[in-house]
Amino acid sequence: EQAETATEIELNDKLATNSDQGYTVETKEVINKWNQNSNVNVLKITNAGSYKLTKNKDVKKLWCVEIAAESGTVDLTLSGLNLDVSMTGHNITNGVPALSISGGCETVITLDSENTLKSGVNCAGLQNGEHKLTIKGDGTLNANGGIRGAGIGGGVNANGGNITIESGTVNATGGLSGAGIGGGYDNQWVDGTYTPTSEAGNGFNITISGGTVTATGSSYAAGIGGGGNGDGSNITISGGTVTAVGGSAEDIKCGGAGIGGGWG
Repeated sequence: EQAETATEIELNDKLATNSDQGYTVETKEVINKWNQNSNVNVLKITNAGSYKLTKNKDVKKLWCVEIAAESGTVDLTLSGLNLDVSMTGHNITNGVPALSISGGCETVITLDSENTLKSGVNCAGLQNGEHKLTIKGDGTLNANGGIRGAGIGGGVNANGGNITIESGTVNATGGLSGAGIGGGYDNQWVDGTYTPTSEAGNGFNITISGGTVTATGSSYAAGIGGGGNGDGSNITISGGTVTAVGGSAEDIKCGGAGIGGGWG
C-alpha cells in the first residue's frame, strides 16, 4: 500500500526543492577530514506523509537526508540507498549525519533491499537522538556512526532512545566510543576540564521484537545502551535474533557492556 501512495524521491545531481511534495533541497558547507571546505546536499523532508527514497548510481554530489517534519508520521522507505558522508568533519569539528531526525514527528523506516548509512565525525549513522523511530521491512540496514557517534541513536554528547526494531536485518556499528544502538560518546572533557554529567550518552527505551540485529559498540560503549560514560536503561528484547557486542579499550583493559551501560 505504501509503495502505491508514497512520494518517490531519487537523489541525483539535478534534484531540487519541491515544497508541494513535502521536501526541500539545500547545500551545506562543512569541513572535511582533510580540513578543507566541502559541500553536502541536504534533502530535508518537511511534511508528514509517505516517501520512497532511492539514489541514482551515477550521482556525483554528496547527499544526506534530514527528517524535519514537526508533527504526524513520516513513513520512509529506503530502497537500495547508500549515503556515505563519513569524510565530513575534522578532529573535533562536526561532520554531518547520513540520515537524521530533527523534527517532532514519528518516523517509520521500511527497509527494501540493502541500505548503507555512513556518517561523519560526532554523528550517528542513523541519528534520531530521542525522536521516536521504528525500523521494519524485508531489507537490510547497515548504519555506521562517525567518531563518537552511535550506529543508530545519538551523536556526541547526545542520548539515543525511543527506538523500535520490528523486522529486517539491522547492522549498527558505533564510531569511537559510540554505542551500536543507543547513546553517543559523553565527552566529559570541556576546554581541558573533566566535567562529569549523567545527562548525555545514554541509551534508553530500545525495543527489539523481530528481525536480525547486530549491534556493535566501540571502545568504552555498549552494544545496545550507553555510549562511553553513558547508561543503558529500559532495553527490551522480545523476539528476533540479536547479537550485541560491547566495545573494548585494550590499552586500559575496559569496555562497554553487550547490553547496558558504557564504561565510565
